[in-house]
Amino acid sequence: MRCSHCGKCCEKTEMELSNKDIEKLERMGYRREEFTVMNNGVTQLRNVGGWCYFYSPVEKRCRVYGERPLGCRLYPVVYVVNEGMMVDELCPMEQMISKQELRRKGKILENLLKKIDNERQQNRISRIRI
Repeated sequence: MRCSHCGKCCEKTEMELSNKDIEKLERMGYRREEFTVMNNGVTQLRNVGGWCYFYSPVEKRCRVYGERPLGCRLYPVVYVVNEGMMVDELCPMEQMISKQELRRKGKILENLLKKIDNERQQNRISRIRI
């Protein structure tokens, strides 16, 4: 799917980040404190002015598009609690996602969410030990 650069996915984002996503963005020179926020023990992309930290609403571009987090790469495939994997209706390109792509990206997203959940559990255990 080709991105239309509409920014809908970057507006009021709740994108969860894995440790690998964070490390990659830090290697690019960004500080974790600048682009992340904690929400119920999960690290998410920070919103600034209602937009993802990395999105420029003026240019309608992501400043880290080539190195964006995996969840962003998988969009518009999202996980909805009690419904499972689906294509986000907010995305104007939603019709471009085939059932095959939904299945493929859905499996990757499922693994990513498990990884993030495991990392959250590890962080919780580490905080208890301290």
